[in-house]
Amino acid sequence: MGSILTLPSRGAPERQPSAGLDILVRNTASVSADVWFRGSGPLARVPAHGETTVRVLGPGALTVTSRADETAGVIVTLVESSLGALQSGALRCALPPGGRAPADTPRGGARALLLSVPPLRVLVRVFARIVGAQRALRARRTAALNAARVRRAAAATTMQRYARRLLARVLRPCEICLEDVPRGVLVRIGECEVHRACMRCVHTYVALQLLDGRLHVRCPGVACSCVVEAHTLVEYVTREAFKLYEERLCAVHTARLMGEDDEGFLAFCRAHARRCPTCGVLIWRSSGCVSMRCVCGGTFNWDSSGARVKLDASPRAPSSGPDCPPAER
Repeated sequence: MGSILTLPSRGAPERQPSAGLDILVRNTASVSADVWFRGSGPLARVPAHGETTVRVLGPGALTVTSRADETAGVIVTLVESSLGALQSGALRCALPPGGRAPADTPRGGARALLLSVPPLRVLVRVFARIVGAQRALRARRTAALNAARVRRAAAATTMQRYARRLLARVLRPCEICLEDVPRGVLVRIGECEVHRACMRCVHTYVALQLLDGRLHVRCPGVACSCVVEAHTLVEYVTREAFKLYEERLCAVHTARLMGEDDEGFLAFCRAHARRCPTCGVLIWRSSGCVSMRCVCGGTFNWDSSGARVKLDASPRAPSSGPDCPPAER
């Protein structure tokens, strides 16, 4: 059995690869086969059930001969150095017993079959199909990955929605009314990170604190020292109530006219009272230590000079409203 591979001639319009062609010859017969080029002599011998690679640099005819009487074929694979290996088994030839050999087949009764090596444009076409198949495979893989990401995102959204529903069913006590209400109804009181209360109770609590004349609204939590800031109070009360609160913060001068009774009261305050450095409220101490704590949450030392009451001083507030006139002197 034999095979002949005819390379393109020099006059062919296709450009020949500079590195040549590597031809892989695989012998499936039970006897060895010889690889010939232009009938001049063997280039390589392929053992029985073996394979070998032959490099061809120029055009011509490559013949693979064997004296076997089998019909098993010789598998030939073309390898182009710039394109890589083509499909193995694409060129498979088998000559049945008694087949006619070409004229340039070596003598001795060896049977052969003539095959043509495809030109370079055919190789490029095959390579383009391979590249197209790879691109299609990558596109399918990318689409599958994107679909998986979408499914994971949808699953995460569903889990978050389900978790919110579960948390909404969890009951927690309100810090003001002490009733168990759903967790989603509770809101934070000012800047406090611990205590929560339902919105209706927070509105009522803040409104009552402002009506009571408090300048500093504290968190209703037990032993909590957090103070609700002025910019947060506006979220819990009406505009009219917040305007009254701002008017209380305005700095005013109260010593316009001082009578004889007022002079005696101020003398008593200078001797027995102190002014809170935070809110300016007068404090009288009946007994206890010198460490004082005002209702606004501010602390000071009773013996400090900054807390002493001056005769020509007026009560001062912690801040002034934006629409308040300056204090009279």
